[in-house]
Amino acid sequence: MSKPNLIREKALLSLFAYSSQMKAEDSTWDLTFEPETDKLTKLSVKALKHQLQALPKAAEQFLTTAPLIVPMLKTYEHTTEARNLLSLAKAVEGFYRLYQMLGNLSKQEELTKIYLQASALHASISTYYTTITNMAFTADELPAMIKALEQLKQLTQRVDLVSTPLSHQDETSISALIKASKEQASLKSESSALVLGTIENLDQLDVAIASNLQNYSQEQIGKVELSLLRLGAYEIMINKTTKGVVINDAIELARKYTSEDAVPLINAVLDKVS
Repeated sequence: MSKPNLIREKALLSLFAYSSQMKAEDSTWDLTFEPETDKLTKLSVKALKHQLQALPKAAEQFLTTAPLIVPMLKTYEHTTEARNLLSLAKAVEGFYRLYQMLGNLSKQEELTKIYLQASALHASISTYYTTITNMAFTADELPAMIKALEQLKQLTQRVDLVSTPLSHQDETSISALIKASKEQASLKSESSALVLGTIENLDQLDVAIASNLQNYSQEQIGKVELSLLRLGAYEIMINKTTKGVVINDAIELARKYTSEDAVPLINAVLDKVS
């Protein structure tokens, strides 16, 4: 499907929700863009796996060395630091469990949980890393733990590449995700403009549609057909889009979402509006 046709399809689905007295708000758009969102979710999961491929080794090293450091910290009366290290170890363990579940994730909401936890963990690691490296304290296991902390800090920061791909458009490691995110943002922006424009001019459009109906009243037309007529009339009358292009796409959408019986009506009415 070409992009203009796809834009019209997304706008039609939202206008149908509007004509059915459902609000054209975020929940409507979520349903309208479900296929594109599913694609982004899959690409995001793939990108996260790539960005976090070093996580198992770093997490294992940290979770192995941290418990050995805790008693030494207590010996040196750094009880607060010891307690914070135990809390940090639990957070790392929890994040690692989320990472292990990546292959089963299918919803954007589940990814959002990982993004939020990665951000919180990054902040905690950064704070503790500064604290532990500034302490007058030595232990054989300390260098290994600090190295693991450094890796974990870098890894959790790289999650931001996946959560906000359009803010990192020069990052080649997420190029497929960036491309798909751009496409969805453009599709949503352009279809939203069609929807808002149609709704803003609804009175004028409905007058034009009603004046060109034969053997029908507007109340007798199905909501999908009415949405198609409103959208097509807006493009022809207000946007000055080529009539033939608008009618052809409207007919294709009528066949997809209604039946062949709607085609003559759509064709006749849109051919007369100007």
